[in-house]
Amino acid sequence: CSSDLPALMLQVGPELALQVRDRLPQVVLSLVEDMSHVLVEALGRGDIDLALAFDVPAHADLARTALFEDDLVLVTPPDAARSASVPFEDVIESPLVLPEAGDTVRDLVVRTAQGLGITPRIDFEVRSIAAIKRMIGRGVANGVLPFASVVEEVRSGVLAARPIVSPALTRTLYVAASTRRASFRNELALVGTIRSTLASLV
Repeated sequence: CSSDLPALMLQVGPELALQVRDRLPQVVLSLVEDMSHVLVEALGRGDIDLALAFDVPAHADLARTALFEDDLVLVTPPDAARSASVPFEDVIESPLVLPEAGDTVRDLVVRTAQGLGITPRIDFEVRSIAAIKRMIGRGVANGVLPFASVVEEVRSGVLAARPIVSPALTRTLYVAASTRRASFRNELALVGTIRSTLASLV
């Protein structure tokens, strides 16, 4: 089972491993993490059986089940936050550090901006979430990230997070599998355990 983003693995992975051990001792669970678009490609190659990934595209070769929606926030140094929310147009006029093209967050930002006839200002492309947060903390650029990925830094005052509005940026988390392989034994039970584990954490 694979998941998107270190924050998701950090929050869900340990609890899921414990739940599977207790509920499905016959299942051998191996957890890995990567970006959503990389995980979808891995499903297609048969490298992994299941993926927790955001904005999985509708495709005949993929079976997907929506789990929950995730709101993205503008992440800034703590002294830059002046209001409770920030309009999307203000977000993309500031210098941004985002992952590479193909990443679900990057694609959502670009697609939303294009819908408004605006080109976002992306000053840096960085695949590492840890490096993105470090650059934001240094005041080099702002970022657009899921709140879960910065919750500890916000609580400690290292970073600030503001809701994005007009429009809000929301993505959907799916559990996905390839339809080109046969279901493995206890797959439905494992998906149910994933769903219940996420529900308890969310």
